[in-house]
Amino acid sequence: MKAQEAVRSGGGWPYLVLIVLAITGSNFAHFLDPQEPLFRGQPAGVIVAYVLTLLAVLAWIPYRPQARWSATFHWFAASLLAAWVAAMVLALVHGDAFDLTALLAPVTVLLIWIKRPSFTSATIMGDAFAGALIAMAVAAQVMDWTGFHALHHEGWNRWPLLTDLTGPIGRWEGPFGNVNHAGPLGAFLLVYGVVRGGVLQRIVFVVAGGLIVLLSDSRGSLLAIAVGLVVALVVCRSASGWRVVPWVKVVAVVGVVSAFVVYIVKVDPTFNGRSPVWAEFLRLWRASPVTGVGESGISGQIASGALPGWATHGHSLVLDPLGRVGLLGAIPIASAVIAALVIAWVSGRRGLVVSAAILATFLASGISEDLIDWRYAGVQFVPFLLAGIFGSTWIRRQANRKFR
Repeated sequence: MKAQEAVRSGGGWPYLVLIVLAITGSNFAHFLDPQEPLFRGQPAGVIVAYVLTLLAVLAWIPYRPQARWSATFHWFAASLLAAWVAAMVLALVHGDAFDLTALLAPVTVLLIWIKRPSFTSATIMGDAFAGALIAMAVAAQVMDWTGFHALHHEGWNRWPLLTDLTGPIGRWEGPFGNVNHAGPLGAFLLVYGVVRGGVLQRIVFVVAGGLIVLLSDSRGSLLAIAVGLVVALVVCRSASGWRVVPWVKVVAVVGVVSAFVVYIVKVDPTFNGRSPVWAEFLRLWRASPVTGVGESGISGQIASGALPGWATHGHSLVLDPLGRVGLLGAIPIASAVIAALVIAWVSGRRGLVVSAAILATFLASGISEDLIDWRYAGVQFVPFLLAGIFGSTWIRRQANRKFR
């Protein structure tokens, strides 16, 4: 009886960890074999996602939450579900293909929305996600070294200090499918490690995140790291026992903004060829402002030569949804982002750094890469979800302490 009671009131971490394992495990299974049917015509990635999500539901059933969500989290979760509904309906309208893991995204959101976990359980979820990312990266690299499963490398790494030591090496995408997806996950790991605290966790997460960013050669991720760390500095009241004075925060903000402007003007004014793609996606949105043009419309533009072959998506958290799903899809996405910003702001005012830091990192990564397909709860979706969960559980915990 005591064991059952502990499960019921334990903060909800078992189902949260299983949700994380369902998402990361599906990603890794897809990396190993994206197409070969494993059961009833479905590949391993789909099977892993469904089995582990079922286990998450079974762990969720006996859990009894000790508190309710704030109104802002209700706004956040409802917006995420609305974004999923819009993306799925418009995919059907446009005739775009999707796999069965799309049906698990609302399950993930609803499990968390219906039964609020504790802040401690949210931290366990964050640590489990970070640990799973590192385990995936290490496993993929070991498989490449042993010849079990070769990694794909996209172009050549451009870091002179690294290549001077090693010779020419490819840009590392690991098991994440793209260097521009690996980099933001490395940025998340580094920023999360800095604000997470704990000596061992900080060393492991920061080192792993830094290596992923370095090897993937994702310049946008450097900006994301800078923005995330500056936001953390602005939000925090002290660092290592020292009070952070206002002028230090001002200097940090001005420094990052200045470096960003100089980079755009002097080094890469087209964001590595992205600005013409952004202009084309904006044109696609103007052609169909309400529903967008979908995957089929984007493919048509590539076939006609209006878009380069690599521009299968808009490389922007803002412009890709506008061109792909129009205002019907973009409005709930914007609503979710605004709700997350409110959560991060309020929790930051109450002394929590992590929500604002990882949200800022995610949004900065989204300047040059649309990280989320809003039909799925994938690995890039988790940092955004964590920002909302961390901030909301902290706000409610602080409120409970205040009124006791």
